[in-house]
Amino acid sequence: MEQTTAYRALQERGFNYQVTDEEGLQELFAKGPVSAYIGFDATADSLHVGHLLPLMALGWLNRLGHRPIALLGGGTSMVGDPSGRKEARKILSLEDIEANARGIRPQLERFVDLPPAGNGLLRDNSAWLKDLNYVSFMRDIGRHFSVNRMLTAESYRSRLEQGLSFLEFNYMIMQAYDFLVLFREEGALLQMGGQDQWGNIVAGIELIRREAGGSAYGITMPLLIDPRTGEKFGKTAAGAVWLSPERTPVYDFYQFWRNIDDQEAGRLLALFTFLPLDECRRLATLPGNLINRAKEILAFEVTSICHGFEAASEAFRASAGAFGAADPDMGVPTTSRITECAPPDSASELPVEELALAALEAADMAGLFVMAGLASSKSEARRLIRQGGAYADETRLAAGSENDPVKGAAWLSKGQVTLRAGKKRYKTVRVAPWPSPVTAPAPAGPPTCLPRPRPRPVTVPAPASPPACRPRPVTAPAPASPPTCRPRPRPSPVPSQAPPRPPACRPRKGPRPGTAAAPASPPTCRPRPGPSPGSRQTGSPFPPELRSPPRQTPASSPGSGSWTRTSSPPPSTRRWTAGCSPRRTGRSRPSRCWTPPPGPTS
Repeated sequence: MEQTTAYRALQERGFNYQVTDEEGLQELFAKGPVSAYIGFDATADSLHVGHLLPLMALGWLNRLGHRPIALLGGGTSMVGDPSGRKEARKILSLEDIEANARGIRPQLERFVDLPPAGNGLLRDNSAWLKDLNYVSFMRDIGRHFSVNRMLTAESYRSRLEQGLSFLEFNYMIMQAYDFLVLFREEGALLQMGGQDQWGNIVAGIELIRREAGGSAYGITMPLLIDPRTGEKFGKTAAGAVWLSPERTPVYDFYQFWRNIDDQEAGRLLALFTFLPLDECRRLATLPGNLINRAKEILAFEVTSICHGFEAASEAFRASAGAFGAADPDMGVPTTSRITECAPPDSASELPVEELALAALEAADMAGLFVMAGLASSKSEARRLIRQGGAYADETRLAAGSENDPVKGAAWLSKGQVTLRAGKKRYKTVRVAPWPSPVTAPAPAGPPTCLPRPRPRPVTVPAPASPPACRPRPVTAPAPASPPTCRPRPRPSPVPSQAPPRPPACRPRKGPRPGTAAAPASPPTCRPRPGPSPGSRQTGSPFPPELRSPPRQTPASSPGSGSWTRTSSPPPSTRRWTAGCSPRRTGRSRPSRCWTPPPGPTS
């Protein structure tokens, strides 16, 4: 294909959505090689399917003899593009941006042939953006931008309600400055980008006209929408489809393209493959189930471009082994290298996930699907099992088995199981390490020819050798050691044998509030009730040695309540409080107190 047809090739395949000057671009491509650039911000360590359409545009320019420039946005990633976003992007550190750039660079090199093999170019805008003087930049570059015109851009107008930071407001100026630098240093006359980049591209063209007095051009590409979901193409229930095999396995990447809508096969073949356009149109018109052959070719070609021929061949064989080939007899003519891959007759080439036995035995069935990569979370895995979309060795897992332990499963004995999520997502889980049966040593047969070896003399113990067992050490106690049993503790003295406490009398309660005051010298203990008036005390309940000596009542005080004895008791060796009886030893009976009863003396 000649250089003069490059613009027409892009237009016929569906790359051109908006063009700043169509006639000027046709004349530009007719003159000779054109230097065109597309920018890719390093917001993640990998590009995704949404970036694949601009990458294919660079790839076509590279194949058609033009000079593609892939611009890595190491500087603009520090700001964040507000285009197509409902909220501000996360601010990334310099270390994260550099790490992301290292992951994206090899993906860009798959579409741009760098010297010396090709004439492509890979640049990073951090080389001229990081060290800018802000005041000088605003004076020299910012004066060419009208705020009123910037606010009419779709990328800014859609964010005014949610909120647009001043940092994001500078993104258009920075991207326009990129175009100016590449125009001056690399002779870039064309900038290409997604549909949402129209305002930024036009701003760069205007800056080149005002600052450098030159002419530049711009092309935007259409925004692809999945007709089944209405979302951006490349978005799935599990998230974005990434170009990195660490983020999206090659088999899952292949299956994404294999499962597109039948009506989209022709359009996607033209946009995402390098097959001739006539062949793409012919494959899109295949009747009946042969349309699946067109989707097989699409999936194989895109996977081969992004991951290489070998990886694409393995993914094709694994898919064909699981679901069958769409054209096993190779009856559909095609220039694709898929014809070099004979479809297998078994599912032995399904992607394999090796897991440790301890991890498997500690997991449940929902966790097994998460570890196998067939579900992003345990809640998703549980929902898959409840809805009947989970299989183990083609046996559907019953609802309610999501919490069943893997330990004890029958397939653990053979070391692997084939899991299926939905209709077309397979994964073989294998216990690692699991030795192959052929590696086990064969049992040794009995010796038929060799004589039986004689025992060596060294194996017989010498007569002077020590006994087979060591003598038991003497465990007898030393002479001065204490007896093995502990001495019996002496009984503690009985509390009742303690020396008696001095007798005490219960104090008499004082008068209640509001009553007459007690006499000046009340008895220290409660008086014992005596006989009623007019009666005579005939005896005492106390023994003679504890009785108080009789008191003589003067004749002048008859009826004073005291009484006398006719004989005095023998003197006592103890002294007691008058009117009180002592507490008896060893008993808990309280002491008693008494006073003479009222009445005449005898």
